[in-house]
Amino acid sequence: MLTSTYHFKSAHKRELFYKCLTPAFVCDAKGCLLDANAAAEPLLSGQQTKNLWHIFDIGRGLLSEKDKHCQVVPLIQDSSGQSLFLLYVDKLDEKEQTYLVRAQPQLKDFNQPLGMRERPFFYDALTGLANHYAWYRRDQHRQYTEPSALVLIKLHNLRAINILVGMQSGDELLRELGESFKALSNESMHIYRFPGAKFLLVLNQPVDSLKKWLYEDLSQLLSEQLSFHDLQGMHIEWRAGATLYRHQVSAQALMEECSIAMAHASLSQPYVCYRNEYQVVIAHRNRQQNRIYQALEDEQLELWLQPQTLDSGKVVGYECLCRLKDANGEIIPPDEFLPYVDLNNWYAWLAQLVWARACELLSDWDERLGNVPISINLAGPELLDERFYQMLLKRYSQSALLRQRLALELTETSMVGQLAQTKQRLSSLAQAGVTVLIDDFGTGHASLAQLVDLSISVLKIDRLFVSHVLDSAIHSNIIKASIQLADSLDMRVIVEGVETAEELEALKALGCKMFQGFYFGHPQPYQKLLEQFNP
Repeated sequence: MLTSTYHFKSAHKRELFYKCLTPAFVCDAKGCLLDANAAAEPLLSGQQTKNLWHIFDIGRGLLSEKDKHCQVVPLIQDSSGQSLFLLYVDKLDEKEQTYLVRAQPQLKDFNQPLGMRERPFFYDALTGLANHYAWYRRDQHRQYTEPSALVLIKLHNLRAINILVGMQSGDELLRELGESFKALSNESMHIYRFPGAKFLLVLNQPVDSLKKWLYEDLSQLLSEQLSFHDLQGMHIEWRAGATLYRHQVSAQALMEECSIAMAHASLSQPYVCYRNEYQVVIAHRNRQQNRIYQALEDEQLELWLQPQTLDSGKVVGYECLCRLKDANGEIIPPDEFLPYVDLNNWYAWLAQLVWARACELLSDWDERLGNVPISINLAGPELLDERFYQMLLKRYSQSALLRQRLALELTETSMVGQLAQTKQRLSSLAQAGVTVLIDDFGTGHASLAQLVDLSISVLKIDRLFVSHVLDSAIHSNIIKASIQLADSLDMRVIVEGVETAEELEALKALGCKMFQGFYFGHPQPYQKLLEQFNP
């Protein structure tokens, strides 16, 4: 079994390794196992493990400087002697002589039923449904009548449910939905669980006849079968993309068409059937995603600083705002890259880069900007990432400079989601001396008791309320009440989004003392801020 845990130099490669749905291992030059992901567990037993290292040794010997990948001999075979998995070996680190070994399914047609040995690889443990391997490897070869339909269905807001209510409730939703789908399954409808919150339905009926089923029957199923869950007022949202089954089109191409159609679905039109012109839009999205991925991979990231001031204009802190740069040096603003971070769950990867850049910034800080704290933003999910959290706890515990100068900002919604675990981790960080700010206060669902429990140091009142401070007594009263609440809990308050002198005077009259917004300064790169001191 494992004798050590491999330290990935790239946070992104680490995340891909541990979240990969196929078995993956890290080995040293002698073939010794350094790390394995969860999907590899069925292979880590007795003779199978011995077979793995024997195969690895063969594959490693075949690698050359020019070969990026090396396909080697079968790892697992079914009762008919056909390969279920092949091993692939990649060089992970040239200097350390470490290798990444991946077991990938061999997608061949076979008609024999799955044995007990093969079954875990082709069935989803959570729902009991056949998984995406089963579809790609075997069931794509069923002779469906044409025109049959393929429908890819996704619980669109499962991530929000996981954050606000808890991942256990999210898993229960998927489990119940899987049971409901199994009850519908028959000779004319085959159902598969795909990675994430997705299900594939293959139906022997034309796509046009599915609209009633999707809009009425599926919606009723989601609302009735899952209504017993306490979702704190949230509604289940779904999206579906469909295409026609054609014998001459590969399974992968059919699934891409479903995904492309789903990408065009919306809350008002959750069901979309594939059209050829969608390819152009998706190609643009793919280029944008690749642009953002490459910027993260190359660590082309800047932190722009926006001052936090007293009404006199004296700077008492800075918020660090992330900007990415593409290969041409063009700035990618947050409203362009954050949707892709959310779509691909790159939160921990981005947070690791922002954290490292903020630490570099503090180490080179020019005292002319004042020895004031700076803060970085976290979206919430990265705080629940075990490795990132342990790194934060360790670094803050070891550094007085970080405890004094580097604060963490989280939005109100992200802080009250996953409350038990968030509370525990924020409490531990607070005990280590970390300053925690709650951003966009008033736009989420935090209660007074939750604010006390979450060890908050600073409230930041959202621009939503500031923008109406001159014309709405309700918004003014909310700001005033928030300040009184913070005072009673011994918290400081920063009012965000101050843009005019009139807003500033109105906010001062309500008791506000610390401000942030364009009136006091736009976000700027660090070097640009220093230029004000040049003669």
